[in-house]
Amino acid sequence: MEKSRIKQLVRESLLSASKVEEEINEDELNEEDVNEEKIKDYSDIKNALDKPLSPSEVGLYTAMNGKKPDDTDRSLFNKKLHQKKNDDGSTYQLSDEEADKARTALKIK
Repeated sequence: MEKSRIKQLVRESLLSASKVEEEINEDELNEEDVNEEKIKDYSDIKNALDKPLSPSEVGLYTAMNGKKPDDTDRSLFNKKLHQKKNDDGSTYQLSDEEADKARTALKIK
């Protein structure tokens, strides 16, 4: 093989490697932006639950859903309310509907 052909192949491989690296960096940045957008603010709900005469988390769940939670429902609601992370690293979050129900039950405007 000629030297010029070898140089051309090396350049092509280096260019393709740098393009792949740039794409990976862009994907990581996009994922971080999406994660920042997904984090919701429940501080108003948490603050309302911390007040002296406020209902417990179980009481809030009951007011939201009209039934007492079983252990699984109670645990999942707690994880969503406190935005705990699961084994995969993603965050539990209340849906918009659940957050609206919680605010309505707590009479938060």
